[in-house]
Amino acid sequence: VIFNKDAWFGSACFQNLVTFEKANFFKRVGFSKTHFNGASSFFISKFCDVVTFENAIFENVGHFEEAKFETNTPSFRGCKIDSTRLEFSDDSYFPKSEKGEYTVKNISFLKRLADEHGQTDQALNFNAMELRAKALLPNAGFWFRLFTSAYERVSDFGRSFTKPLKWYGGMLLIIFLLALGNAGVNSPIDCKNENLRILSDLWRDDTPCNTSKDKPDDKTRLNGYRAAAEYTIYRAAGILDFSDNGKATDAVSRRLFGQSFEPGWMRFVGLVKAIASTALLFLAALGLRNKYRIK
Repeated sequence: VIFNKDAWFGSACFQNLVTFEKANFFKRVGFSKTHFNGASSFFISKFCDVVTFENAIFENVGHFEEAKFETNTPSFRGCKIDSTRLEFSDDSYFPKSEKGEYTVKNISFLKRLADEHGQTDQALNFNAMELRAKALLPNAGFWFRLFTSAYERVSDFGRSFTKPLKWYGGMLLIIFLLALGNAGVNSPIDCKNENLRILSDLWRDDTPCNTSKDKPDDKTRLNGYRAAAEYTIYRAAGILDFSDNGKATDAVSRRLFGQSFEPGWMRFVGLVKAIASTALLFLAALGLRNKYRIK
């Protein structure tokens, strides 16, 4: 069925099954105060303008699977929270650039309905839509917009646990390459008083050439690749860390930075790393919890 003009069904009463499957509504649609006594289906319908079901009564489940809302989020405000159960597909069937207080209120009510009936995935979808719509409001602050955008990019609004892990892996790779670059710059002089031979120098440790029985070699000496790897795992991963300034820590610092402690700029990178790794691991845990319903 195709509705080329406004379609109003306000206060109508459908006694039995009513189906608008694959219907196309090109103008405004109104089902305010409509009473659906039986099952109702809007499966694969398309709504191109304003849609309102305010104060409608659904005695049975309202099916909106694969229904496409192209320009406006439907309004179900006024429907009874405890008895109205609606089924929607994911947020790709709703407009993503819609803005305004009216939109936020419509989405918030749909999220509340989903929460009330234990529709976890649906509630997460509406939560993502609500945050996106709030970020588009004219009075939305800069920091709210920034963090909302980051939340979407990094973890898909808490719906993905793989995205944060990918970002986390990328951060560790950057730290490793940064540490490896320091290892190349601070490469030890070899027995021929030569250094900075790029890749070959990274394989050498800082073992002195005059090692003898009187001056035994220190077993904590590391080559560039191992020092960078250990720095990344223990100093940058945010999971394990050296608890003291023992030989292992000293060996890593000497090989990477040519001194027994990190330079100031690298300590700043470590601070940023610590905050980012904590946030990313938290988002990964949140996505895992949401994905597998872990309480």
